[in-house]
Amino acid sequence: MNFLKVIKIRRKYIQNKEILSRACLRIFLGGLGIFFYAIWNTFFKLKVF
Repeated sequence: MNFLKVIKIRRKYIQNKEILSRACLRIFLGGLGIFFYAIWNTFFKLKVF
């Protein structure tokens, strides 16, 4: 019975964590996208010119 209680609490915690991690992931991926885009642009410009 104690185990079930832990699972319930954990499930609620995981749901909150998922919402947070999705927001963080979106921000993280957005930052990475901009970062890689800048690198790709500079690399491409160096290669082209």
